[in-house]
Amino acid sequence: MIDIKFCYGYDVGSTDVLHGVLDDVSYDIFCMKEEDYVMKIMATYGCNSPPMRDRKKATRTLVSGVKTEFEYIEPVANHFDYRHCVDDNNHLRHMRPSIEETWKTHRWALRCLSFFLAVSEVNAFLCFRNWVWSEKEKMYFHAFRRHLSIEMMTNTYDEDDGEQDFISDEPRRSPRQGSANNHVLTSAPINSTKSVAPIVQPRLERTVLVIREFSSVHNAMCYTFIMCYQVAVRTK
Repeated sequence: MIDIKFCYGYDVGSTDVLHGVLDDVSYDIFCMKEEDYVMKIMATYGCNSPPMRDRKKATRTLVSGVKTEFEYIEPVANHFDYRHCVDDNNHLRHMRPSIEETWKTHRWALRCLSFFLAVSEVNAFLCFRNWVWSEKEKMYFHAFRRHLSIEMMTNTYDEDDGEQDFISDEPRRSPRQGSANNHVLTSAPINSTKSVAPIVQPRLERTVLVIREFSSVHNAMCYTFIMCYQVAVRTK
């Protein structure tokens, strides 16, 4: 029905809005006439007028060869201006060596933790690049990732846990070349398929394990808050 309504009497670039309510939530369908179709955007914000910022007018070349210019309304302008934001962030997040690819684990809590850290890493980098760093302080994303990784491994946010972080100046070697054996023997996990005899993990141990996994996710969220807070302080 929307396409039929816009087939006649509308020029390219003309817009109209259809109002509606779904599950007690008001929404609008913003329609813009193109030459051979109607562009539709469903949103709960925006208006049928251009955005309050300077931007170039849109141009279209019709089949007849005539060029026409018009202004995008707010939802359509936001679509064309910011449609690549998620793709650009994912491009930086997946740039090798990435945190999610390097962190080899199958636990759901740690997978969430690596995702939170990777998203926070890209957001922090873009915040520093756009609002904090001067031209001399700007760095490439790989350099930022390297500094962040070192700080995460030697961070001081957990100094109150009663344990002291150990930093060694010796070069890393293969585990097969190491002479010290500091492994701690524990019971096999519940889902182990190579156990000689079935081992049932006590309920208390499983509870502590779940608490630790949730604590990891909580620490990641706290880490994100701390980085955003530092950006906000430095931009004041």
